[in-house]
Amino acid sequence: MRNSRPVKNLNALKEENRTLRAQIKELQDRLNVDPLTKALSKSGFYDCFEREAKKGDALYFIDIDDFKSVNDLYGHDIGDSLLFKIAQNLILSVGAAGKVGRLAGDEFLVLMPIQEARDLDRCANSLRNAAASSNINFGGVPISRNVSIGFVVIDEQLDPEHAVINANSALRAAKVSGKNQAKIFRGKSVCEGFKSPGVDELRLGLQRDEIGYFTQPIFDLASGKCFAHEALLRWTRNNGEILGPGYFLDNMTAAYNHDTTPPLAAAHAVAKWATLEQKKKISFNISAEFLSQFIDEGPDWINEIVGGVPYEMIIFELVETIVDGDNKKMSKAVSKLRELGIRIAIDDFGIGHSTLHRLQAIHVDYVKVDRHFLEAASLSDRAKDMLQSIIDLIHKSGAAAIVEGIEDHCQLEFVKSCGAAFGQGFFLGRPGPIAAWDVSDPDHPVLLR
Repeated sequence: MRNSRPVKNLNALKEENRTLRAQIKELQDRLNVDPLTKALSKSGFYDCFEREAKKGDALYFIDIDDFKSVNDLYGHDIGDSLLFKIAQNLILSVGAAGKVGRLAGDEFLVLMPIQEARDLDRCANSLRNAAASSNINFGGVPISRNVSIGFVVIDEQLDPEHAVINANSALRAAKVSGKNQAKIFRGKSVCEGFKSPGVDELRLGLQRDEIGYFTQPIFDLASGKCFAHEALLRWTRNNGEILGPGYFLDNMTAAYNHDTTPPLAAAHAVAKWATLEQKKKISFNISAEFLSQFIDEGPDWINEIVGGVPYEMIIFELVETIVDGDNKKMSKAVSKLRELGIRIAIDDFGIGHSTLHRLQAIHVDYVKVDRHFLEAASLSDRAKDMLQSIIDLIHKSGAAAIVEGIEDHCQLEFVKSCGAAFGQGFFLGRPGPIAAWDVSDPDHPVLLR
């Protein structure tokens, strides 16, 4: 009799998880479409780029000139209508051969196959004309805007992200030159020396103390106060570029020698700043290797990594692969951490195959819901119900939900209506170095501009 209730709860969770998986699968295609303009979404465009872009094709980065004035003068509804009209005309302009995606705000991306060099400028002018001919009637007055374009020719080195960086560089040149024009990128590709820096570069960066932490606040949605800061590893390079860990973490261990060590001082500093000065929790993303080391060395290993801050002020975020390996060993490590007072979070919940398995395998305190589910909630009522179901499932597991990717006031209010305990996103606070935060009111930190 003692085991009957847990089994019933487990079966109920499994059934809810099967339903959620089916709904997640159904939403994957919808996530590839921008709900406002019906162009490809950013993720959809990037996926298309990786599948279809060939050497010699062109990527066009389009920004609407003075678009803010449309929203300011006529309202956001007119602005949204103009965005939709421009997107549709761009799609018509490129036809079946090209792909149009909305990057963000009033920014669009176009991938076009190019047969001859002279087609580059022809296509740019065609895109400019298509956008400029788009207009919305407001009280008998046609509302339209010109666009500026930067473009780059694709080579075998350019992935979507770096192609966009190069095209954006050309776009800035077009803006500086007076707007309403197109410029081609002719500089050195930023992906050279930008993506996956070598071990020697990393070693030099460590010696210069260039690798440290930015922080991003996590808010208690009921009180509206800052609850914790997430520590985000960043490399601020000597040339001013700021790299996330995806560009250098794989080579980090190889860079350590007698002259270079992990950026422990930076970890200690950010932990002390958040917990002792701001009286907030500090959240670090940790790896399976970290947990294995903890099993071998115990609390001394934690102190070495984050310094002597109170354990009850620490949150460790686990990546998905941790629960996909030696579950018994990892579960034991997590249990010991929780016994010390450290709280545990699962990151990117709902992405990958082990959605429910994560909650069954390891007892956690927080679950971070991946931003894609909040983005999808703008597509349909069913997607909204799905996010609500995810939050309810997290609560039933005994954890608290942290919804990521809150980008505007409407999303914030929706997440609050779903009963999520915590939220994170650019609308609440962007990542930044601790020196850039105005924390005269620690409950509502503001990133200085």
